[in-house]
Amino acid sequence: MDANGSGGMMLTGPDSTINENGIEGATIANYTFNVPPVSGHSGQDYGRVRGYNVTTGAWDQLDYGTTSNGISFSRNLTPGVYSKLEFYYYTNHTCMYVRPQGLYSIARV
Repeated sequence: MDANGSGGMMLTGPDSTINENGIEGATIANYTFNVPPVSGHSGQDYGRVRGYNVTTGAWDQLDYGTTSNGISFSRNLTPGVYSKLEFYYYTNHTCMYVRPQGLYSIARV
């Protein structure tokens, strides 16, 4: 993550993941994850966001969706619950690789 509370990834293969490992003592209040569509792409893609729940010690699925081209998620989280996030995007067409970026932003409490 950069100083503005955001980061990104370049899709380089069918499975692309961003891990936001958090800051000790802080939890995440909200996030946005966006993989923009690519002109001419029509695939069997999907995206998901998982959060590490400090209360249960388990990873919870926060968002999941199937798509033919790009995806966007945005969610407010219960304060004090999630300390880490995993952003994931799958695409089965090589035209999505390298060009688009998965971008995310988070706010901490």
